[in-house]
Amino acid sequence: MNYNMDKDVIFNNSLIFNDGQELPVDMDFSLPDYCPDIQKILKCQVKPAIISKNVSGDRLNIDGNVNINLIYTDSEKSSVRCYENTSPFSCYVELKSGFENSIYNNEIKLGYINCKAVSPRKIDVHGAFTVHTKVYNKEDINITSNVNGEDIQQQVLNLNFSNLVGNSQQVFSVNEVLNLSQNQISPEIILRSDINFNLEDYKFVSGKIIIDGNFILRILYIGAADLNQIDFIEYSIPISQIIEVPNVTEKSKNIINIEILNYKLNINNEVDSENNNLITADIKAIASVMSFEDKKIKLISDVYSTNYVINNEYENIKLSKLEDVLNLNFSDKKTIELSEFRISSVVDIWANVNNISSEHKDGKIIFSGKTNLNILAFDTESMPFYIERAIEFEFENDFVSENSNLEVDSKIIPLSLNYKMSGSSNLEIQLNYKLHSNIFSCYKYKTISESSTEKEIPKDKDTNSGLIIYYSEPGEKLWDIARKYYTSVEEILKENNLEAEITEQKGMLLIPNK
Repeated sequence: MNYNMDKDVIFNNSLIFNDGQELPVDMDFSLPDYCPDIQKILKCQVKPAIISKNVSGDRLNIDGNVNINLIYTDSEKSSVRCYENTSPFSCYVELKSGFENSIYNNEIKLGYINCKAVSPRKIDVHGAFTVHTKVYNKEDINITSNVNGEDIQQQVLNLNFSNLVGNSQQVFSVNEVLNLSQNQISPEIILRSDINFNLEDYKFVSGKIIIDGNFILRILYIGAADLNQIDFIEYSIPISQIIEVPNVTEKSKNIINIEILNYKLNINNEVDSENNNLITADIKAIASVMSFEDKKIKLISDVYSTNYVINNEYENIKLSKLEDVLNLNFSDKKTIELSEFRISSVVDIWANVNNISSEHKDGKIIFSGKTNLNILAFDTESMPFYIERAIEFEFENDFVSENSNLEVDSKIIPLSLNYKMSGSSNLEIQLNYKLHSNIFSCYKYKTISESSTEKEIPKDKDTNSGLIIYYSEPGEKLWDIARKYYTSVEEILKENNLEAEITEQKGMLLIPNK
């Protein structure tokens, strides 16, 4: 006979796929006629970007471009020049379970890159990059909350965890016309650019989440009037994006992610145009929202019968609780010694953050990582050069948790970078970062999935005595003792005038034997 069970359904945010696919970069190209010959390569930037993602059945198809941005000095005047080349790529992720009710995010990580000029006009670029994919699925879990039967004793755990109430993902585009100030030179060629998204805040409005933030766009360009002039400009492009999320309420805790797919910049350099100080930016991104609410449940971890032999089947489940969502700013100052270079002026410094890690220690979470600084400068002979330096950073945030099993998913971006020369050989740098981190406490439990008994097989129980004397050791659970002697924890507590369900010291216990 199977015992009837009451079930509670919970919705867990399950990471069902977390892997990367390495793709090669094998490109060779020649400079067009309008580009001068190469004297020296300063920087070869390889920037893979996703153009589109679409789901077809059980497959996620990803298409994109590998963009090569070559910054070099020409052989005529040793001036800084650039050229861009593009090559398509594609890959896919296949899941037997499909992608229904799933959120899928991608991150591209560069591997090794080797770039060389095989002639003054021909370039070979070889290397690799990885398209990393995470797929989160809304997983239904049935949990036993009660086992019915007068002879049944059950071990109940009262739990508080995060229930995934809804998730949503939406592609959106931003088209912006960017004006240069009057004191800036008109642009002719964009040398390099980078973009990040800074999440400021969000708010709930009737089944929707409104995301407020800004795209931070940095552009280094060559002037139109004088090709030896280089200027830099930074824009903050505000957005307010509305995402419909099923079942979201004002009580929900929300994880928000903005994945920038790609962006394009165009200069209006028409002859005699009054708008030749304009740059248009077309940005394509994906907004993802996962909404959680705290839920209290009862979980039955064990049962036994006081009268019959019982057969239990168990299953292991994993539950998580969203402890906090951090969205913080922090700064870091460093001094870089560059005595081997005779720097007269710095053209641009840009930063890339990698190797992010976290550690929970002494009531704090310590976030650390490495920032690669890319420095384009002129020496005292007005010759351009490029160097890289890696710096480490660390940021502490108070976080108290009794659970040592934490999952911390973090993203750190450089919001701004300020620098100045100190003397002739030191570069003082201040980096302002934005930390976005989702902190989960993770728990594993064993729960009853099925319980049955053969009523013709009673417990082998000595009923000649109403009490059994038991000598306990410190730290024994009354549940285990009660199970062994087919009684209940409540009866043992009552008989021995106890309150705690774990023995504190050696001693004699009276076990009711009915």
